[in-house]
Amino acid sequence: MKIKAYKILAMSILLLVLFAGCTHVKKSTNAKQVQVNAALVKDLKHGKISGTPLSLNDGFSLTDVKKAWGEPDRHIDREEVQSYVYQKNGQMFQIDDNIETDAFKDQRRFKYSFVVHLKTSREEIVKEMRMSPKINGKRLIQYQYNGHVIQFEQDGTKNNWLMFYRNASQSDIKE
Repeated sequence: MKIKAYKILAMSILLLVLFAGCTHVKKSTNAKQVQVNAALVKDLKHGKISGTPLSLNDGFSLTDVKKAWGEPDRHIDREEVQSYVYQKNGQMFQIDDNIETDAFKDQRRFKYSFVVHLKTSREEIVKEMRMSPKINGKRLIQYQYNGHVIQFEQDGTKNNWLMFYRNASQSDIKE
């Protein structure tokens, strides 16, 4: 009887060790992140995002993005917003194609924006931007500079942020 109990205990420990080993998740070490630093902020103020061949100052369309980067790795259809996701050098970039209507609701135009996934803290964003935000919320920080809107939104956990970067629209300027 004692031997049977030891066998059951030994088998249970063995199974526990096997299952624990199977749940280990290997984290990628080659993923690069866009860093919120003085170089990024300087580029943002001049209409560029480090690591991309596109500039808001020059204007760009989805055709320009595809010419520079090829077909997107993923397309997300959200009716009014079409998102095109690119994985470049281990960093995820998203180009949003927003459909907007004018005050008369009859003319549609497309407005493109970059979305960049960041691993940083709110404190680091505020420190590196070195200017007063237009909107200063706990989970949303928005800056306007040189005709561009630079918006940071917390995405889930404390150090996951999305940076939205686009040309300012008339409604942004009025506010």
